[in-house]
Amino acid sequence: MTELLILGALFKHPMSGYDLQIMLQKTHASSWANVRVGSIYYALKHLLSKELIEVLSYELTGKRGKSTYAITAAGSAYYQSSIAKNLERTELTYPVQLYSALNFIEDIDTAKADDALGKRQLKLEEMLHQLQMDYEEKQAYFDGFMPHKSTLVFAHMKRTLESELDLIISLRTAEETK
Repeated sequence: MTELLILGALFKHPMSGYDLQIMLQKTHASSWANVRVGSIYYALKHLLSKELIEVLSYELTGKRGKSTYAITAAGSAYYQSSIAKNLERTELTYPVQLYSALNFIEDIDTAKADDALGKRQLKLEEMLHQLQMDYEEKQAYFDGFMPHKSTLVFAHMKRTLESELDLIISLRTAEETK
């Protein structure tokens, strides 16, 4: 995913590794695309070795060098192909550990089960709050004009979290009424 995000940014315009890092931080790529900032330079080296990007310029500032990268024609073709493959790919992840544990919830003390579900509920509520903050920051990054597709993605992420939260609340309520 890191490579796709880098190619996407470079498809728009050349950038340095530092510029890419700032862009990914401001758009909270770590939360919605599981991209870690530390993986950027590794991905840049890999893309360079595959000749999907090139060094457009290099500046030496004191003891540090700064490379500006641009996407190549091969990189553009690869990038567009990757977009199509990712759009086509069906990827649905269920909370299988939760589902498995729910099959055996009667085998533990009710208070212990409720405590565990309560902790999960709090974590989901925190995630929803963080998602809202990420949305607002991303909207600010785009000067209040968030791309429509990004708004749809955030709405989907929110519904996914809310769906699991509803399940947890229903389970806890059902346990209370036993």
